[in-house]
Amino acid sequence: MSRNNKRNKKTQNSNQSDGLAQAVNSAQKELVSTYPNVHIPSPADLGLERPEPKKIPDNNDIDTQSATDEVPQIDDSVINKFDIRKLRMALVTLAEAGADMSHLVFINPSNSSPARERNRYLFIQRPFHNRLELITLVKRYVRRSRFMDEGMQAFNQAVKETSASYLIEESALSWLKDKKAACWAWCYIKNQNKPILLPPDSHWQGNASVNHSGYVSPEHMPANIPPFYSDTGIPEPELSPKGLLEAVTAFFDHWLVERHIKHGEADKLRRMWEALNQRAEMKRSPFDFLDGGNSDAIEWCWSYVTNKMFGINWYRFSATSDSDRRALLDSLYQLWECPPDTRKLFIHELRRAWSQRKFRAEQKQRKLFQAYIAPRTKEKLSQLAKERGMKMNETLERLIEDAYSLMKK
Repeated sequence: MSRNNKRNKKTQNSNQSDGLAQAVNSAQKELVSTYPNVHIPSPADLGLERPEPKKIPDNNDIDTQSATDEVPQIDDSVINKFDIRKLRMALVTLAEAGADMSHLVFINPSNSSPARERNRYLFIQRPFHNRLELITLVKRYVRRSRFMDEGMQAFNQAVKETSASYLIEESALSWLKDKKAACWAWCYIKNQNKPILLPPDSHWQGNASVNHSGYVSPEHMPANIPPFYSDTGIPEPELSPKGLLEAVTAFFDHWLVERHIKHGEADKLRRMWEALNQRAEMKRSPFDFLDGGNSDAIEWCWSYVTNKMFGINWYRFSATSDSDRRALLDSLYQLWECPPDTRKLFIHELRRAWSQRKFRAEQKQRKLFQAYIAPRTKEKLSQLAKERGMKMNETLERLIEDAYSLMKK
């Protein structure tokens, strides 16, 4: 059957249905008036009425509400501009919002608040401490958090609030731009020894180190740094002014207590450093004989002091290069808590041990020589040695060398 024939037949059927429906309606009206109690089926009941055709909306009828409402989304370009300190705060924000970051990032203790828990800190697994890796973590986990529904504006605002709660200003640590100060502060934080106060009239306080854990006066109360530096995941820094400052700053960022507490402890550290530098015995390093020394000398000194300077957690300091060990020796000596008499005795024994070692090393390069000479000749040799400011054996060696040189000419 052709398309036109089908269309004509469909039209014919439609007209017939319309006519039949009209007839049913007319009959229904007559019967209702004659038999009011009899149910007469309607055209719809008989399936004779055609349903109203569905209206196809045009472009003007489409609801534009969904097109005009902005769907919350995370803007990577904003996260890319976060500095490393703000990235840490972004991870704190996500952790406090309940984001599960698969043991790569977490807060410990997790069920505490900064107002109740002084030892609360942020852990970030060690490979993720550089800025690019932190950006990757923030982007990954913000999309698995409630901020995916709330949007970038809500997340950015939450990060700002977290930063305002925890971050201290860089100016509070500006004194650490000095390498010696930064190295000492880093060692103090990492050593993790807690001070103990004695009464102000204690016998020891008048004759004690300003930062001795057992002999400290209230006016010189040391900074009470919590002992979790090694648990934060902060990597070993380069022992340069920049690297040390970044490490100390990272620690204060990871320490999740109220800002005024951090400010107070940072200021105590600064005052302790200033007090140390005012003490005469601290102005000169006992290790200056190592300046320009070889690796063997520094290795020997490091081994010697680890058995003498008690109270230092030596296993926390794993420097291997000569320059790093040399820098750490000075800082750990200043950090070492002991009475002044103990410090003086240490310096005396250190120098004596070093002199003995040098003497033994020199003797290994010499051979024993015994000879009998007349007492008068020995007296002349003694006078020559005294005149030249040398030992008798050194004078004898010089005389032989000079005579040998003349013979060769």
